Amino acid sequence: MRRHHTTLAITCLCAISLGGVTFAQNLNSVTSHRTSNSVTQEAVTTSTAPIGLPAATVPMAGGSRAGVLIVGASVARGWKDDRTDGGGYLDRAFRAISDVSETDFHVINKAVPGSTLKSVRETYPQWLNTYHPDLVILAWGGLNDLAKKTPLADIRREVHWEIATALAHRANVILVTSPISRASYTTYRTGQPRLFQAEIDAAKSFRSPNVHVFDVFTQMKMYLQVHRQTYVPYMGDAWHPNALGHELAAQLFLKDWTTSFGPQRLAFQDPQSSDSTSRT
Repeated sequence: MRRHHTTLAITCLCAISLGGVTFAQNLNSVTSHRTSNSVTQEAVTTSTAPIGLPAATVPMAGGSRAGVLIVGASVARGWKDDRTDGGGYLDRAFRAISDVSETDFHVINKAVPGSTLKSVRETYPQWLNTYHPDLVILAWGGLNDLAKKTPLADIRREVHWEIATALAHRANVILVTSPISRASYTTYRTGQPRLFQAEIDAAKSFRSPNVHVFDVFTQMKMYLQVHRQTYVPYMGDAWHPNALGHELAAQLFLKDWTTSFGPQRLAFQDPQSSDSTSRT
């Protein structure tokens, strides 16, 4: 293991053996500093296998360095997380993955607080051309679009365009739904799930082994329900999780990553047939 700087506590990772090394056990070891809010076996049951391809047959490449481009708004940027060892749930997760993976992930976080899906129309292609990422994380929380009353048809169209543009640059894509906030249970308790479903539908339309969905939002709500908790311990303000919320969301992201990929680098797969292209 290389760096030893994360503070997540993972206890529900599946044991995936690759090359005689149990990645999940190693990840559990490197992230075992905190135990008071660890994810348990009951916390997550949602299937997160790559769209159109079973997790057991995901092709991988060797180790080295991989670029990760994060696109989203303030939650993806890490607002209300700790300033010292935080950075947001996605930065937390990739620090932990790099500790035990064959790949050293170089994360470029271009999430812009206050932005909407449409607001990155000009800058997003520039980021892809500049950074040439191996993996694009689309992490839209949806609240900015909900506040601006963006139609769901526009949400689907913009997510579809962002995924298609990343694929054209030969980047894998993970669409991740954001952690919960107070607004998820109050102002936008019905609107946010509908928006996330529109995003997921757009991703599923591709039927591509290079497109993946990590539904952190649903899994986090399930976790609170199973443990009979409210959102209060995890909220930073009305729209953002606090450090504990970012930590739990990172744990859920790590569980999805481990189940889907294990320690090795994702290899971009060229389409073999029309089934691996978008249906829309």
